[in-house]
Amino acid sequence: MENTAKALNEEIKGYQPKTPEIIKMTESICSVKVKEMLEEAGAEYMFVEKEAFHMVGRRCVTPDGGGAWGVARADGTIEKMEALETGKPFCGLCFGFGADGSNDNMVAVEYEGEVEGLESFSYPAHRWLVYVLSGKVSEDLVGNAWWYINNKLLDELNIKKDNLPTMEAYLVWDNENDKCSVEICIPYAEK
Repeated sequence: MENTAKALNEEIKGYQPKTPEIIKMTESICSVKVKEMLEEAGAEYMFVEKEAFHMVGRRCVTPDGGGAWGVARADGTIEKMEALETGKPFCGLCFGFGADGSNDNMVAVEYEGEVEGLESFSYPAHRWLVYVLSGKVSEDLVGNAWWYINNKLLDELNIKKDNLPTMEAYLVWDNENDKCSVEICIPYAEK
């Protein structure tokens, strides 16, 4: 679907609404289009209680979101994670963004114990909002899902992100066949 949040934002970029009502209407139209696209992709959410778990991988600060993947491919981290043969999906953890847009992020896999040459992070037992989506990589499902979660869903559910890194679990990511299946996992607290 071409009318993603990003495309809609680009369409209205030069438009300067004169009133708060027009601004609200524009945001509402964008929200409805993104929600429709995500529903077409079968996106749904659930609340999950997770026990404590441990992740190993490569953490770094990069100029923009998701940059740790390139670093992890280049420095051999991906191969080390694959060699663990955990059967668990590779994940992207987001610890936050700097004022300059830089991203403190980590490529990781769930694994009990430490691994030489890999960094680690442990999550405590916690409540999670898990947003599940499958579809085409080319439709920017993950980016659109984050837009919808941050701009609508958290408020609708009356929850907020807790003070732990969010996580994307890549169950399937196949650029060649334009397919993906991802779980966006958000540690949450009540508002």
